[in-house]
Amino acid sequence: MFSVAPRFSVLALAAVLVAAACPRAGQAGQDAAALPPQAALAPSAAIGRITLTLGKADIFRADGQRRSARAGGSIWVGDRVETAAGGHVHIRFVDEALVSVRPNSRLVVEDYHYNPAQVHQSLVRFRLDQGVARAISGAAAEGARERFRLNTPLVAIGVRGTDFVVRADAQQAQAQVNQGAIVMAPLTAPECQAQATGPCGGSAAQWLSAADMPGMLMQYRNYFAQPQLLAQEMPPRQADAQLASHTRSAHSLSPSPVSATATVTASAQASLTPGSQQEVQTVLAQDTVQQLIVAL
Repeated sequence: MFSVAPRFSVLALAAVLVAAACPRAGQAGQDAAALPPQAALAPSAAIGRITLTLGKADIFRADGQRRSARAGGSIWVGDRVETAAGGHVHIRFVDEALVSVRPNSRLVVEDYHYNPAQVHQSLVRFRLDQGVARAISGAAAEGARERFRLNTPLVAIGVRGTDFVVRADAQQAQAQVNQGAIVMAPLTAPECQAQATGPCGGSAAQWLSAADMPGMLMQYRNYFAQPQLLAQEMPPRQADAQLASHTRSAHSLSPSPVSATATVTASAQASLTPGSQQEVQTVLAQDTVQQLIVAL
C-alpha cells in the first residue's frame, strides 16, 4: 500500500524553508534602503567624463591599468590623471564641476560621491601630487563645502564656492583664486590630517578671497609655519585678457617665451570646432599666466 506521509513531510519542510527565507529578503531590502546616499550610488558608476585633451596624457585606474586620455572617456573614483609636457586634460564631473589638469601634472580622484537628492552628504577629495590644476566647484562642493578637499604633498585646501588654481610639488604649494575663496593649511598642523575632509582650521590655516583680496597669491613652503599671502604682478583676469590678445597675434610671429606654449598646438586646433578652439585659446593663455608667476 502506497503511503503519502513522506510526501507531506517534504512539503512541510519546504514551507518552513520558504518562511525562513522571506524575512531575510525583507531585511535585505530594509538594509539597502538604510544605506547612506553615497553608498546607495553604484560603486561602478563613472563620476565624470573627459571633455578636452591636448598633447600626451594618460589615465591610470586604481587597479593599475593604463589608458590614453581621450575626449569622451570616463573618469572613475581612484583614477590618476597624468599629463606630459604640453598635455592638458579637462574633466566635467556628474555635478557639473570642472577640473583642468595642466602640463607635467599628476592628479588623483580619491573620492567623489554625489547624490542630487541629498547634496549636503556629498564628498569630494582630490590629491594633486605635482603640477598645476584648476578646479571650478560644482553642486557637490557648493552644497557640502565642509566635505570638499584638495590635498597636495604639503597642504590641504578647502573651498567656499570657488574657481581656483593650484601649483604644487614636494617643496611648495601656490594657489590663486579667480572666484570665491579657499582655505589653505599645512598638513603638518595638528588640526589638519590628509585623510580628513573639508577645510582645516587652527592657527596655521590661511584664507584667500578673490573679492576681498584681488591680485593676491597664497604660497606655502615646507619650512613655513603657515601659508603666506603675496601680491601678484597683475590680477589673474587682467593677465588672462592680455595674454589671450597676445596669443591671437602670435601665430604669424616667430615663437617667443610667452607665445611658445600657445603655438605648439596650433596645428592641432585646425580639427577643432570654433567653440573648442576658443576654449583651447583660453586654456593656453591661463597656463602661460601660471608660467609667468614670479618664482619666490
